[in-house]
Amino acid sequence: MRTNICHTIGWRCLTATTLLLSLGQAVVAAAVEPPRELNVPPEGFTALFNGKDFTGWRVDPKIKAAWSIEGGVLKALGPVDEWIPDLETLGTYRDFVLLVDFHLPSASNSGVYIRRLVPPHVLGGREKIDINPGRMGHPLSFHYLTPDIKLASTQFPRVKDHRSKIGVWHTMKITLVAQTLSIEVDGEVILHEFKYPERILSMKPSPIGLQKHKQEIQDGKLSDMPVEFRNIFIKEIKPVASGGSREMNVPPEGFTALFNGKNFNGWRLSPAVQDAWTIEDGILKSHKTIKDWGADLRTVKKYRDYVLLVDYRIPKISDSGIYIRGLMPGIGIFDRDRWEQFNLRSRGGTGSLESFRFQPPDRRVEPPRGKYIDPEVGVWHTVKLTLIGKTLSAEYDGETIIDQYEYADGILSMEPSVIRLQKHPPSEIGGEMSDCPIEFRNIFVKEIKPSGFPKQIKPRELNVPPRGFTALFNGKDLTGWQVTPQVKEAWTIEDGVLKAHREIKDWGADLTTERKYRDFVLLVDFKFPTISDSGIWFRGIPGIMGGMEQFNLMSVYGTGNLDSLDHLPKDVQLSFRDAAYTPFFYCQPEYYRLKDPPVRYTDPEVGVWHTVKLTLIGRTLSAEFDGHVIHDRFEYPEGTISMEPAPIRLQKHVPQTIAGKLYKECPIEFCNIFIKEIGRSESSESGELRESNVPLAKLLARIDANDLPEGYEPAKHQEYVDRRWPELSPEQSARVNQLWKEKQANDPDMPNRGCSFVKILAYVADKEGRAEQPAPAANPGPQPSALPIPHPVNQWKWSAGADAEGATRKAIPVKISDERTIYVAPITVSEDDKPPVVLVPESRLSVIGRLATECPVYFGITINHPNGDFAGRYQTVRPADEFRGGEDFEVTLELQDFQLDPSLADRKDKLPSQPFHFVVKTIWLHTLEKQAGLEIVELELIPPTADELQQE
Repeated sequence: MRTNICHTIGWRCLTATTLLLSLGQAVVAAAVEPPRELNVPPEGFTALFNGKDFTGWRVDPKIKAAWSIEGGVLKALGPVDEWIPDLETLGTYRDFVLLVDFHLPSASNSGVYIRRLVPPHVLGGREKIDINPGRMGHPLSFHYLTPDIKLASTQFPRVKDHRSKIGVWHTMKITLVAQTLSIEVDGEVILHEFKYPERILSMKPSPIGLQKHKQEIQDGKLSDMPVEFRNIFIKEIKPVASGGSREMNVPPEGFTALFNGKNFNGWRLSPAVQDAWTIEDGILKSHKTIKDWGADLRTVKKYRDYVLLVDYRIPKISDSGIYIRGLMPGIGIFDRDRWEQFNLRSRGGTGSLESFRFQPPDRRVEPPRGKYIDPEVGVWHTVKLTLIGKTLSAEYDGETIIDQYEYADGILSMEPSVIRLQKHPPSEIGGEMSDCPIEFRNIFVKEIKPSGFPKQIKPRELNVPPRGFTALFNGKDLTGWQVTPQVKEAWTIEDGVLKAHREIKDWGADLTTERKYRDFVLLVDFKFPTISDSGIWFRGIPGIMGGMEQFNLMSVYGTGNLDSLDHLPKDVQLSFRDAAYTPFFYCQPEYYRLKDPPVRYTDPEVGVWHTVKLTLIGRTLSAEFDGHVIHDRFEYPEGTISMEPAPIRLQKHVPQTIAGKLYKECPIEFCNIFIKEIGRSESSESGELRESNVPLAKLLARIDANDLPEGYEPAKHQEYVDRRWPELSPEQSARVNQLWKEKQANDPDMPNRGCSFVKILAYVADKEGRAEQPAPAANPGPQPSALPIPHPVNQWKWSAGADAEGATRKAIPVKISDERTIYVAPITVSEDDKPPVVLVPESRLSVIGRLATECPVYFGITINHPNGDFAGRYQTVRPADEFRGGEDFEVTLELQDFQLDPSLADRKDKLPSQPFHFVVKTIWLHTLEKQAGLEIVELELIPPTADELQQE
């Protein structure tokens, strides 16, 4: 036992000895370490005080009388009986680390002033960090808040109590970055990363100030408030530019600069923009007062999903904004507000979204629970916007103010849009008028494109028509147009563009096609070089000016309007204003309160190409402007629009007063003018009714009067055709084709195409002198093509990049009943000028596409009999959880899993149970009763491989 005790003591002795030796070494080390030289800054810091004089400080007589320099120390020991100016640096600082040694010879009060406070505030409008043994390190502003600033207890700084000794030198470290403050005293953290609430601390750079306090009672005695300072060092933390780049207008990694700091490359320039904006020292500035809208700065390129970084500054109270993407039909006010806008507005408006101010009463939804900010004047702020699909996030000076807000359906468009920086006309803001100056810099974007989407799309070639269309203008001359002296004088062709820039004194210079058209799809690109008026004329309407209907192209409150609505008798106008109404465009929010709102229309942007698509079938008109539907299957009342073919006319307008101002030239430009005739077999080149081949017509009438051949059952149509077709000679096959083609031309609306075809087949086979042939040994089964079209194919592929229109195929609304609408994206597979695509067993369908909103997707095919008769629709559905909104998807489907469309259930016994061995007419995707932004990028029909067939 004694041994154990000695052993323990021995270890204790050894430990103590070791400790003493260690301490001795530390003392020795400390003894040899050289003392820090007074007022010499540590690495990375700059000395604000050189220890010798007041260089770098603002000094006036009162300051000189109060402060002195002795032995490298700033001293203010004597009494002052009134407040005097603080000792301030000449330089200003925003973000920094500040080191200050201070010494209080006796009970005293002083402080270090950092940044200014947001007015209205107290104490000279500057934040002071207390140097006071009773509240060391306290930010003084929180002791004197104005009544309008109401804070929760959790929003006040929690400063750790630190009692600094009198008569001893102490070191204070102040770290201020943006709105975050940290304080250490003698190495002890007493305030850690405190975030200032809004409207207290300014973001403007300010001088560093040292306080000399006037005489005051301290510890029951009158004190001269002595204070001394030394070793005053600062390390500036440069405000990090957008996205982390410290060099102005140089993008961070992964981003692209939209503004290069030198010129307007990448931005659309109009006279209004050039007049309103300047570039100075790498900054976009718009300080000029504008009288009306039209000076917004717009990118040339369009963007859909992206991260956008923007620095902005308002020199005084102002209103501006960032337009991020288009809005859906019926949302927004005026043409300029059909885009969503992230507001940059003084007096609490920054961070709000414009669409929520102008929602129709029947489509109101809750805005995001964001934070609205009153931006400090004269200070640079950074906005970060992340827009993916229908989800928006926003950061303001590093603070999240909108956190992954998902727009409801029907609000935000899924189409790419330009990014716009708003220049606001003079506006009253919080009771104060402002000309709304605004400045921008560091404008960077990072596009977000899901892998594989969209596929590379080739640009459309000028004046080359998409598949199925014919060019009305060849880009070189006026072939196909009626050329008069007035037309020659008014119109020119430059670089493939039709231009009419000159003033004309009288009507008569409209450009008119030589051919006439009745039912068609018309595509036209147009551009207004300045404010202007023009239009597209088509079929006749008796009783209106010009005698033809006109789709107006007018700069102010006119594009999309139909002339018939202005020039028809009032009773006729009223009879179909409701029918022409579409919720996409409207003029004033007051119109929501009108019982019969006016027709909607738009104001096309000047200097930009726009596309109009007109579809006229019978008395039904649909119209799109830049992809937005503005007339949705509007049906003209009986007796209004003529059913006779008419030319297409492009209007050249005489001088016109628009919005109170006379525009003499009314310039207009056109290109890419394409037409697709509908029901072409009904019209000849001249537009007159087609004359039938009389002998064949009489023969077909006789054939139609025949009974159906013996053994034919409509439910087994294909089996009958497959059995009889091999019996025909080549000459008879050609004869069937001839008669069937004539039959379709003369009677496109025949009630039963299958029966008509079989009667022709039986007539040729049995009654036109056919020699007897031995019957085939066995039923050959379903043939890829019952008609003699050579070389049917089983593999097929379509992609946006290879398509003549060069674009993804987007879903369009199709009304299938009064209550239901589906959104369908169809692709035609078998076309007249190409071998038919015949589906074989074990085939697969590969689809690449995209959805903006998660929802179930239906995949389907429509098949025809070889003679063109409808044979059925087959589909399958994939659930919503297999898709992600805003991202591309890729699926491969087994066609043997496709089932007959439920809407054809009543014909189940008459249609094939599976789609194989029939001609594939179309492949389609659709969503039910939800505009989910469905797009098709690529489709492929994949037949089974030889190995797969062998395995089967």
